[in-house]
Amino acid sequence: MIKMIAALLLLGSFLHSPCLNAEPLDGQAEADRLIYAATRAIDDAWDAFHQAALGGTLASPEIQTSVEKDLFKSRELLRAARHARHQGDIDKVKQLTTQIHEIVANIVYLSHLNKE
Repeated sequence: MIKMIAALLLLGSFLHSPCLNAEPLDGQAEADRLIYAATRAIDDAWDAFHQAALGGTLASPEIQTSVEKDLFKSRELLRAARHARHQGDIDKVKQLTTQIHEIVANIVYLSHLNKE
């Protein structure tokens, strides 16, 4: 339970970070910031999963499979967000990066669940 709260606090601190709340210079700059933050979040989620997998502390093989699928999905969403940025679709970038942050918050949470 404490680890779940920590993961939610991490997500909350990200959503209130100055990087996201700064006044954008233009839509492209805002999209660049959102994509950068999503990329970092995916990297952090991968690190959390990798440490748990190497340490043998993942709660179950099913969780490992689920996390691996979510990591793949988050990377696909990141590619789509980059494409949307190149198309100038800032709203789509916002939608996709929000999805990424929801997925990686779950990955971090699952990676911290202990074996029973």
